[in-house]
Amino acid sequence: LSGGEKQRLALARILLDSKKDFFILDEPTSAFDRRSEKNFFQNLKELVSNNTVLVVTHNLSEIEDFDRVLFIKK
Repeated sequence: LSGGEKQRLALARILLDSKKDFFILDEPTSAFDRRSEKNFFQNLKELVSNNTVLVVTHNLSEIEDFDRVLFIKK
């Protein structure tokens, strides 16, 4: 599998196991195109709406719809 395919499988596992209370995603859509990224985050919000999701990213468009955003600068 390519890196992008491995990433998609890992994210699919997260979406299928949405019974957990807390998720940590590190650059979760780095290998996605813009449309796939948007679809992923829409599905994520629906599936884990009552859970805590920590997203570490350099891509601010990924987190524009989140309730709380924390910026850390060096």
